[in-house]
Amino acid sequence: MPGKGRGGPRRGYSWPPAIAGNDLALKHGAGSPRHVLPKAAEIEAALLADAEIPAWLRTAQFAAARKAWAEAEAIADLMLTWLATLDMTALTTPRKAATKSPVDLWRSAHSHAANLRSKLGLDPVSYARIAKDLGIAQAASEDALSRLAETGKTIRERRERELQVVADDSA
Repeated sequence: MPGKGRGGPRRGYSWPPAIAGNDLALKHGAGSPRHVLPKAAEIEAALLADAEIPAWLRTAQFAAARKAWAEAEAIADLMLTWLATLDMTALTTPRKAATKSPVDLWRSAHSHAANLRSKLGLDPVSYARIAKDLGIAQAASEDALSRLAETGKTIRERRERELQVVADDSA
């Protein structure tokens, strides 16, 4: 019996169905949460394990930004690993018309990771900027606290004098 639409005999075989977790069609894994998320978790954990990181990066306010940065770094890293397997022609030639070449895809991913890195203060210039901004906020907060402490001290001293006068009058 001829094969459907081919005019020849059937070959008598078929491919087994894909099993969950197979990577047969995987190019680099940068579009796969199954590959990106564990790598991102490792990157974020390594950052948090570093005793030298600024304290602000450990706060809950930075958690979403840390996660987004780690995912961007994981994507760029997976793509860089993939690029190492390609020859020069494959590196610089888009796979489809009107798309980017593999090296241009990596450059975009790397640029995005660098942008997020900068927003977190993970490069020298942005670190200085964020530290200055947070330092100004901290200084303003410390100034307000010192004024409050001074006011409290004045109130306490006045109250102690009043109590001493009462104690002297009753003696």
